[in-house]
Amino acid sequence: MLPTAEKNRKLIRQYPFVATVLETVPMNTTHELSIKVEVADGDLMFRRPDNVGIDRLNAFDDSFLFELTGPRKGWIGRKTENMFIVRKSGDVTRFNWNNPSDARDDRPRHPHEAFWGTNSQGMYTEPLWDDIKYVVWLTLTAWYTDTHSNESIQSRFGDFRHRSAEVTIYREPKQGFEKLILESSALEHLRLNNRVFTENVSQPVRVITAIGGRVEELCTLFVEDVWQASLLDIFTSCDQRGMSGKFGTTSLRLYEIAGRNMVTLEDEVSDITFIGESSGSHLGLSVYSLNGTLPQLRQLVKRTIKQWQTNPEWRSEIRPNENVSIL
Repeated sequence: MLPTAEKNRKLIRQYPFVATVLETVPMNTTHELSIKVEVADGDLMFRRPDNVGIDRLNAFDDSFLFELTGPRKGWIGRKTENMFIVRKSGDVTRFNWNNPSDARDDRPRHPHEAFWGTNSQGMYTEPLWDDIKYVVWLTLTAWYTDTHSNESIQSRFGDFRHRSAEVTIYREPKQGFEKLILESSALEHLRLNNRVFTENVSQPVRVITAIGGRVEELCTLFVEDVWQASLLDIFTSCDQRGMSGKFGTTSLRLYEIAGRNMVTLEDEVSDITFIGESSGSHLGLSVYSLNGTLPQLRQLVKRTIKQWQTNPEWRSEIRPNENVSIL
């Protein structure tokens, strides 16, 4: 909606600190503003900024947003996310994604660390949860004309076209921030993607390594109970490179490219893609990409296995689909 919409004005009057947060936004060139209020949960405590094109944690970030259909077709975009802490005094502070109390610690930080005064090599001291009233998450998305230049990624960003701002105000939960933080864990709440495991190679964290092992176990279960049991035969007997099926809230897509089979499972909150050779003696799969918390991914894979085994008629729902691709 428009930044000047009455609903936005009402929420800004109700939560005056939002105006301070919006001072970091070029509102004179912002076309859309949405403000919503939610209750803080464990997922927020381990949320990471989903920056695209301007990731301050990656100086060589050359990613960008694009849409194949709709009003933004032919545009290219960037997205940045920031978090703010609102104290009971009304003071607003932007969260520093780098550790300000230990210059040696260059690992990514998580929002739960905002509730501690100091952090030295993972040792947290000086709790602040009694002094914090709200957490605010700000997402900015900017779109530009895509020049399709091949010189560099930056040269593809042409004229500015549109900017949207999304503000989410997180209230303190009933159990309080202290109990929420103590109850939250990476095993349950960290949203997993390829970047999480790539960063863990250079700076291993025990819990991330353990999570990786559990994800591999899910892959093994899928390979043994679905892929090698019957899905591989269904796919190899198809004369097209792509197949797909929909089973309740779960989508299954298969695609062959460059001598590799790709299998994607997706539901409303998570997705995981497996990849493996399309010919030869080893026709297993390994994890290619993923997006979701460990419990969400576990539910997605195990639900698919259960339905595949108990409802054989589902297999006939896997049909050739020429629209399946890697995009």
